[in-house]
Amino acid sequence: MASSSSSWLDRHGPKTSKDLCVAPKKVAQVREWLASQLDGAGEGATAPPANRVLFLTGPAGAGKSVTVELVCRELGARVQRWQAPTPTLWHERAYQSDLGVEYVSKLKAFEEFLRRSTMLAPIALKRSAPAPPSDPGP
Repeated sequence: MASSSSSWLDRHGPKTSKDLCVAPKKVAQVREWLASQLDGAGEGATAPPANRVLFLTGPAGAGKSVTVELVCRELGARVQRWQAPTPTLWHERAYQSDLGVEYVSKLKAFEEFLRRSTMLAPIALKRSAPAPPSDPGP
């Protein structure tokens, strides 16, 4: 039996990309893009892949994050997430200015993330062995 500290999604969620409730064509497109990024950034690559940013859009709960996580696991890649900063309202700035916290709009924070993600040449990556599918057990 799963531990009580694991989430419902960890216990009952999809374990492979075939388990996803996402259109197979969309999963294939994500897999193709990610594989091209891994192949284009591998050892001996002479130029970085042309399209280094993948945007997935859709409503909350549509399966965007879990699709990327499962496909990356199957390809042997590691996912690193960008978390949006904690929401800060403009009027809250007055209470935080004493702490040296400067107000930054979410758009500016995201623009800065994109700028940093494309300003340096990529580090040569090497595919690791794909993670074996976990056995959900009886």
